[in-house]
Amino acid sequence: MILTAEPPGNAPVIEVLELIPEQARTDDVLEAIVEVTHSEDDPVTVEYEWLVDGDSVQLGSPHILDGASAFDKGQEVSVVVRATDRTRERSETLSVTVLNTPPEAPEVVLSPLVDPVEDSCAPS
Repeated sequence: MILTAEPPGNAPVIEVLELIPEQARTDDVLEAIVEVTHSEDDPVTVEYEWLVDGDSVQLGSPHILDGASAFDKGQEVSVVVRATDRTRERSETLSVTVLNTPPEAPEVVLSPLVDPVEDSCAPS
């Protein structure tokens, strides 16, 4: 028989995990909004791991991911948030599927028409 000792105390609790914007598009910067509590008021470290289609693309403390360089339409982007005190860890994952960014409308400039016949007959 093998006994595993659990560390004393409670693990941090991830109360809120949101991705902004909720409907991610290809050129968006995704931001993870996180609220963590600890019943014993121990210091808590929060770490973010960003995955695109299951592959880790960014790990550490940045809570944002830039879509211009990290993901394309149709890809699944996930953030894994790990909250740890000195002895216990809690993690939560949230995912979104990236939508296409609509193209920007071209700029149209109108200028008056010049009649080439009249313009060539003008006195010099």
